[in-house]
Amino acid sequence: MKRRTPLYRNLLSYIGFTGAALVLVCGIILIIADAVMPDTNPYNALVTYLFIPMFITAGLAFGLLGVFREWRRRKRGDSREAHLPVIDFNQANTRRRLLWVSVSLAVFFSVSVIGMYRAFVFTESVAFCGTICHEIMDPEFTAYQYSPHARVACVECHIGEGADWYVRSKLSGLRQVYRTLLNSYELPIEVPIRNLRPARETCEQCHWPEQFVGSTERVQWHFWRDEASTPARYNIWMKVGGIRREAQTAHGIHWHISPWHTVRYWARDDQRLVIPWVEVTGPDGEIQIYQGDGVPEGGPPPGEIRTMDCIDCHNRPSHIYRPPDETVNLALAGNRLSRELPYIKKVAVALLKMDFETTTAAVTAIADGIREKYPLSDTALYTVQDIRQAITTLTDEYRLTHFPEQKVSWQTYPNHIGHRTWPGCFRCHNEALAATDGSHISAECSQCHDFVFQGQGAEAYGPFTYQSRSFQHPGGMEDVWEGMLCTDCHTPGAEL
Repeated sequence: MKRRTPLYRNLLSYIGFTGAALVLVCGIILIIADAVMPDTNPYNALVTYLFIPMFITAGLAFGLLGVFREWRRRKRGDSREAHLPVIDFNQANTRRRLLWVSVSLAVFFSVSVIGMYRAFVFTESVAFCGTICHEIMDPEFTAYQYSPHARVACVECHIGEGADWYVRSKLSGLRQVYRTLLNSYELPIEVPIRNLRPARETCEQCHWPEQFVGSTERVQWHFWRDEASTPARYNIWMKVGGIRREAQTAHGIHWHISPWHTVRYWARDDQRLVIPWVEVTGPDGEIQIYQGDGVPEGGPPPGEIRTMDCIDCHNRPSHIYRPPDETVNLALAGNRLSRELPYIKKVAVALLKMDFETTTAAVTAIADGIREKYPLSDTALYTVQDIRQAITTLTDEYRLTHFPEQKVSWQTYPNHIGHRTWPGCFRCHNEALAATDGSHISAECSQCHDFVFQGQGAEAYGPFTYQSRSFQHPGGMEDVWEGMLCTDCHTPGAEL
């Protein structure tokens, strides 16, 4: 009796199975290398745990397709062909083939399981989120690395726990990968503010509102733009407050997310900078609506009304782009810029506000600007080390807040915390919004904080006594600022 030729003996099956075997061997070698010599390069993990399993699966699919086509060909040409293969375990050749197939499948599935698990872990890693699409995500990833959440994985905030949000994020990620490959995205990258998971399911897994009871102290430094870059220090009590569940009360800034109050609002723009409608529901169910200009007749669209949570104020907790004035204040306070350089505050802010086409051009211009302003012939006033330190500090700070290739700078994404550079708190706390009884949402400074110390010049470095004080604007402005909002002068693009 003539022995039948196995179904896998065809060109397509040979190519598929041989390719899968070769890729499998490569995958095993890469997995061993990853375990023995861990590498921080994310592309190694991308190849090992994403591409290798895909190529193995594709090779097996081609091989099985060849088997199927050969079976169909024989069925059409020979009616005596058996519909199902006959497996005779009494034949030594059959037993050897079965053993070979069993071992191969066991190895394949073991590698596949390890690969799928590692692929899942890798796609949840910071390296995957920040460096695989590094040209696009470089601004956000850079800012994240220098943020208070630098040790919190991206997925902790952007995805959280649960399969439903994981699936949503991966589907959204496929769309983003598609746009990246086709170069069909627009710059700057739009913030996915409408698609973020509710803060109570992410932020509050670590930040427990019930534990924020009382006030916290913040120390802020400001330096004038005079020749000596005169310092001014402010010690501020922030009335963070919090929730007391045992007493069912809430106070302070975190009153806004109290379970006994509901604050809803409608923003007229995508960045939520203009809020002309606010609704506050009290513990007794009483509703108070504050409304300004620009609200449609009949009220805002119901589908666009948002219930306030942590993100409505803390919208940039991990991707912070500080404005030049704040950046230079911090550098001077940390002695990373020398006040021996005349007008260094004014000069540094002006350099950081300049626009450039590329980062390389910016770094060159900043270095040239410092050298031109502070020539080495005047070393009696300052040292060469002061100049070098200024160049290094300002170029480093520029790289953290400006990304011209991605069209991102400190002005691109509004930061709603506070109220100095962006409207922040004053989006709702202003006299433009009024209730039917004529009342407004208070904008008094003492509503949220107390100034317990204010010192300028040499006094800024001295001891002090805690005492509530009224705000004194630096630079000798006296009471000129009263009745104004901080953003009237400090808005992005302003010179103050």
